[in-house]
Amino acid sequence: MVAADRISQLPEELLLLILSFLPTEYVVVTSLVSKRWRPLWLSVPTLDFDELRYLNRRPRYRKQLGFVNFMSTTIQARGSRQPIKEFRLTCYCEDHLTKRWLNEVIQCGVENIDVKCYPSFDLPSSIFNCATLVVLKLRWPFFENNDISSVYLPSLKTLHLKNAGFLKPQNFMALLYGCPILENLEANTVFFLDPSFEGEFKSFSKLV
Repeated sequence: MVAADRISQLPEELLLLILSFLPTEYVVVTSLVSKRWRPLWLSVPTLDFDELRYLNRRPRYRKQLGFVNFMSTTIQARGSRQPIKEFRLTCYCEDHLTKRWLNEVIQCGVENIDVKCYPSFDLPSSIFNCATLVVLKLRWPFFENNDISSVYLPSLKTLHLKNAGFLKPQNFMALLYGCPILENLEANTVFFLDPSFEGEFKSFSKLV
């Protein structure tokens, strides 16, 4: 009890920092600790969702619907006024759900996105013009042609793609050209529906 009281006496900024290292389902539970803790989880700048981890902790409720409801409720409860610095998601959800969740965190000024979704998923058009995005890591994304044509990510420094699909190589290059200060690029297993390439390669002055 004494240890719990000492933790509660810490400054709110420090408590939020500590909570940001925990999975989101653990963070939400801290709202039951006391009245002071009740609203804290709404201000934690990191959201970390993992479907398998979530379901493994609930042997009686192994349905995907429980995870989907938890994610949707958590994001909506925070609202668009609470900033989100980092958003991590690992799931097997339907494509439209992933797009909706990404749209919502983008409206909160997200800086770091790390998404692993199976099977392949489409991205919302809003992600290609997210001015706050610094780090973007995606596994199994598929990039639509009309979204790629107007990419501008002025703050993006790190881009990691794994098992990423594009219509054409030009779409992949358009994504890169829309990241003027890109420093760190990893592309592991990138595939194209139409592998023919037209155009010229441009240099990336900031790329290390």
